[in-house]
Amino acid sequence: MNTTKQTVSEESIKTVIDQVFSEVRNATEKYPTWPTDPLRALAVLGEEYGELNKAILQLTYEPSKTSHAEVRMEAIQTAAMALRLAMSLDRYQYAPCRQHSQQKLDLTVIRAREKDDFPEYYENG
Repeated sequence: MNTTKQTVSEESIKTVIDQVFSEVRNATEKYPTWPTDPLRALAVLGEEYGELNKAILQLTYEPSKTSHAEVRMEAIQTAAMALRLAMSLDRYQYAPCRQHSQQKLDLTVIRAREKDDFPEYYENG
């Protein structure tokens, strides 16, 4: 493990910020509306975070399926969606959504069966 302290240049930071702002502009042009429901807005950010997570996992464990450039692109897109979410904090309607009741789960119906209860063709193990 490399423990050498490395610094990030101001130019590198400016480049990333410029890329995030550019992504926000592009995304806003392509999708000019944004959810008023904060949970739906969070879901948009979550979807981007999931793609970033996948890209990092693949670069770590399946490097032939992705690249550093892909990870960077997903990180920029995630940051852009986080910025879009933050840009609307004062416009969200923080209210619970409508909900419905669900039928009570009957555990006797789905309880684990004894081994002898399985059909003959079921292979155990």
